[in-house]
Amino acid sequence: MAQYMPPGGRTKTEIRENSVPCVAAQRMPHGFWGALVCKLFDIRFTATFTFYDANTVYQDTYTYDLAGNRLKRVRVKTSGTETTWYRYDVRNQLAEEYTSKPGGVEEGIDYTYDLNGCQTQKSKGADITEVITNDALVSVQINDTPATETYSYNYEQRLTGYTSATVTGTYGFDDGMRRTYKHAMGGSNAGEWIYALDNADVVWESAPDFSSPTVYVNGLGIDEKKVLVRSGTAHIYLSDAQM
Repeated sequence: MAQYMPPGGRTKTEIRENSVPCVAAQRMPHGFWGALVCKLFDIRFTATFTFYDANTVYQDTYTYDLAGNRLKRVRVKTSGTETTWYRYDVRNQLAEEYTSKPGGVEEGIDYTYDLNGCQTQKSKGADITEVITNDALVSVQINDTPATETYSYNYEQRLTGYTSATVTGTYGFDDGMRRTYKHAMGGSNAGEWIYALDNADVVWESAPDFSSPTVYVNGLGIDEKKVLVRSGTAHIYLSDAQM
């Protein structure tokens, strides 16, 4: 569940090579063996991006192992530098992350999964004991009462329930395991959301009060959105030759 790119436009891309060329990194096998090789030989590479967001320029530098796991993010802004380290389990699932922010502010997150690899819990705290060795996250211990989110799934590993301190959500599916509704209690999106489908694609999505439904125009492929119309405004999607 994963890993997000900051908002805004990318203005510069620079790939810097550390231990090995990036070409070699792309040829390494993913999964268990790729992760094992990276852990044994401590092989990493970095990528640096510069973004702008609401007239604020900031730079992110990411460090990865050759299995594609993000190990570290350094975010440099005018207000200071924020550094996040990540640790993965033996299945290459994100297990923990630790963030050090300007002013001595800390944040730790712990992730839990079921045997199918579905994320079942996310716990976040601000009173943290972390162990970092050779610039790699070893462990995170949350000492205060964490803010916890839990997730539940059906037999097809489809998300059916979400719970946090302020929001509870349930999700329904048809016989083809296509999501047909979402019911949320609490938060800014409280209410009932209903989806109409054409084969595998959503073509209509209601708002909780049915005042401003969203209409989709799809292409020939699955999940190939061409036009989205919401509140009287049309949004057009352009795709490359692979879409």
